[in-house]
Parts: sequence; structure tokens; C-alpha cells
Amino acid sequence: MLGAGLLDWESHVKAMQVKWLLKYLDASTSTWKLILDCWLARSSLGRAAILSSIPAKALTKSMRGNIALPQFWSQALDALRALALTQTSLSRDGMLSQPIWDNRHHPPPKIPPLLRDRWESLEVTVVHNTFSASNLCSSIVRSKGS
Repeated sequence: MLGAGLLDWESHVKAMQVKWLLKYLDASTSTWKLILDCWLARSSLGRAAILSSIPAKALTKSMRGNIALPQFWSQALDALRALALTQTSLSRDGMLSQPIWDNRHHPPPKIPPLLRDRWESLEVTVVHNTFSASNLCSSIVRSKGS
């Protein structure tokens, strides 16, 4: 609020835009989310791409050269990223769900793009994808026994 009891309109609009992006991330399904997926969820991270280090321009670029993402969503992505959200702590499950390639908190492994493409084609995109079920289970059993 400004001194005269007036709302800072620019901040209010940014807050509403971010609120809609957070609604986009929730688990509900709606037609508008499926349409927005055509722009924002094209990477292997799906909807979580908006929280990654994938450049905003890559997420919001036109799909076929003539179908542009409405400006509201591009501005919303800029507003969300301007918040510079950081994680203060991670649970075991949170750490396992971290993206390997486009992580805002950790640099990706230094490998040639061709190898990255191969890993992504094998759906190795988050940390838990790097463990086989048997290795993960046995490491959990070992850690509980220690």
C-alpha cells in the first residue's frame, strides 16, 4: 500500500501472475493447464520447468512460429523468477526429485550435448532416475541399519 492507502498496482499484478503460475503447478487438471503445457511443459521436466534454470525465452518461444504465448504468462514467469526463490532444506524425497540438467541450485554434469540427449531419451532427468530400485532399496536398508 502506498501512503494514501493506494495499492501498488504493478506489485499487485505481479503477485496475481505468480499466483496463477503456482495454480498451474498444483496437482489439479484443467483444460487451461493442458493448453499452457504446450509452451511451458515441453521439456523433460514438465510443469516443473518454470522452476528450473531453462531460459524463459526457451520456455515461452512460439511453437509453430505464429502461435505466441499470451504476454500475461511470459510476464508471470519473469515475476516468479524475480522472486529468486531458494530452498532452505531438502528432504530425502526432495533431493531425489531434483532435476539433473536444468537445476537452478547446482550446475549440470559436464558432458557433450549428444550424451545429454541420450540420457534424456532414457528418461534420466531427475536424481532418483539414476538409481535402480534395488540399489535404492539396499542403500535405504543399509542406512537404517547403521
